[in-house]
Amino acid sequence: MNGIIVDIEELRTWCVVALEQAGATTHEANIIFGDYLDAEARGKHTCGFETFPTVLDAFPINESFELIEHNGTVITIDGHRNAGQIVARYGIDLAMETLPNHKLCAIGLKDIVRFNSAGTIAQYAAEQGAIAIVFQYGGTSFTLPTTGKQANLSPNPIGIALPETDPLFVLDISLSQASLGYNNIARFLNRPIEASWDTGAEGQDMLFMDEFTVSTPFAGHTGFDVSLVFQMLSGALLAGCIPSAHETNEQGASILLIHPTIFGFSSETFQKQISAMLSQIAVDDPCAMVGYPQHPNAQYHAILETGTLTLPRHVVREIRKLAS
Repeated sequence: MNGIIVDIEELRTWCVVALEQAGATTHEANIIFGDYLDAEARGKHTCGFETFPTVLDAFPINESFELIEHNGTVITIDGHRNAGQIVARYGIDLAMETLPNHKLCAIGLKDIVRFNSAGTIAQYAAEQGAIAIVFQYGGTSFTLPTTGKQANLSPNPIGIALPETDPLFVLDISLSQASLGYNNIARFLNRPIEASWDTGAEGQDMLFMDEFTVSTPFAGHTGFDVSLVFQMLSGALLAGCIPSAHETNEQGASILLIHPTIFGFSSETFQKQISAMLSQIAVDDPCAMVGYPQHPNAQYHAILETGTLTLPRHVVREIRKLAS
């Protein structure tokens, strides 16, 4: 990769300026920058600065997101095309005010611009003490049913986070073999892709992004079935998009928050049960099982300690251009 070393604070300035010019407040811009930095530092490049330009469409002029319903256990928000990172955090903050009493809260987000990572949003809720299940819908439909010939679903990312765990347990997965971001990076770098990731219009394996048409689901039939169920549990419940073979601007998410004491046992009991389960798993690092491990690793520490980040030259060039 043709990379360039960038000072993180200088990068923050460029990104914040670009976001403010698009209509974000300084506070919103710093939250969004933090999400991209966190993903990049942990090696989750498909949610890193490669995709930063997409968030600039998330701030409609003079149209804020709207709280439709809030009764303590159900929160519905119309995002009006605002940034998912901001709208989701707003909903979670509202829910946490009453979650210790109600024990359960379902949050529905309509018409948002994608939040960067379902795992990041689940993490935000877990850090405040909630079990969080986050699933998205909408966007580009490029996941092909197993043995099918027409893409009907987006990858429908899922994030699940558990509080009272150390390190914080966060699952962040896409339900396709590989995310669209990985494929876009491969296209730019002109690198081959795994044959199992993608197929052509007739179901044949593709090796280069120029041939890319659709993606296969992970775990075959099982992955597609899970993706379909989560599409129905998010998009359909919110009167959202029906699976289709084209790109739609409509995106949203469902968030389920559960208090660890929901069944009458203490948070300490929950923590002990989870810790005991993880300690019995015979791997060197239990967090390696999940797609978005929250334990600090050497790369993460090095980036934060040095205050620098290595990014592809074209990414740096694009962000600087957006800030000018």
